[in-house]
Amino acid sequence: MQARYPHLRAQANPGFPLDRTVHAEVDPSLGGMDETTGREVHRQLLERMRSLPGVEAVSSASVIPFGDMSITRRVQADGPRLRGNEPGAGEKLVGAQYYIVGADYFRTLGIEVVAGREFNAAEETSSGGVISAIIDEPLARRLFPNETAVGRRLQFAADDEDVGSGRAVQVVGLVKATRHDLFEREPEPHLYLPLGQAYVSTMHLHVRAAPGTSPVNLVD
Repeated sequence: MQARYPHLRAQANPGFPLDRTVHAEVDPSLGGMDETTGREVHRQLLERMRSLPGVEAVSSASVIPFGDMSITRRVQADGPRLRGNEPGAGEKLVGAQYYIVGADYFRTLGIEVVAGREFNAAEETSSGGVISAIIDEPLARRLFPNETAVGRRLQFAADDEDVGSGRAVQVVGLVKATRHDLFEREPEPHLYLPLGQAYVSTMHLHVRAAPGTSPVNLVD
């Protein structure tokens, strides 16, 4: 494999540390739970895990790097919403890996926040108001070249399945690039929305053990 993919060794790292972490997949819909009940299950699970001794940080995400699922959404800087087949849309619409995440996601995984902030507890549970977003440096370079991304607004393509029925999305944080696919030569753009604004039933739980605690001891 190394001979066929000489770049693979360098790219086996997704862009954040993998030590002291435990991962589990949770899907309340398998128990017949609707969105209201599923949200409460996720809330209680995160609350319980964050209170356990030996846990440094906990969060969740709709997809995981190097996993078997990928969701791409097309986004643009704020302005008239474009469709993919419109003239000039190819220059303004950018495809990005689309993650729905909980509070403290970047701290839990060890992804550096370059500017702005993480999602907070209210954004993890609330579905009202302006939609907050965190983007990575590759997406910021595409949407806002030579400009400050935090504080700017973006929109989903008019012909993509939308979040919030066309509501504005405000960038509250900028993070370092990560890799979603093992075989990427360069990190693709990433867009992160909080769980409160974009619910999905299947979520991946990320737990980081505190220094001196073996993650194996947290599995039970």
